Amino acid sequence: MAQQTWSGPLVFNRDTINRMVEPNRIGAYVLLRYDDQSTPWYYVGRSDTDLQRRLLQHFDNGEPYSKFWFRYETCVRDAFFAECYAWHDYKDNGTNLDNTIHPDTPSGSVRIHCPVCNE
Repeated sequence: MAQQTWSGPLVFNRDTINRMVEPNRIGAYVLLRYDDQSTPWYYVGRSDTDLQRRLLQHFDNGEPYSKFWFRYETCVRDAFFAECYAWHDYKDNGTNLDNTIHPDTPSGSVRIHCPVCNE
């Protein structure tokens, strides 16, 4: 996987997503929210087809995130790997995660395993 950087933090709203995230691109993302005690919570995800559309789904669902980071990848496998690395970085460091279940392998990719834990 090519070493890439994350874009962000960016304000999590429709305008920023539409301006900053290109449609029909594969990639991974991290969302940030704060609870009533100002404790940060994160959600780590990816889209294997359209990162912009996936982020807009989170926004349109009224999810309470305020910031986001994202990165494009050139293939589904690399998006899965980026999601796994980020998810493990947060989980293994005791960070509060809204999604505590390990990332799913890409649909139809039975031979791809997490590069961190081999799940």
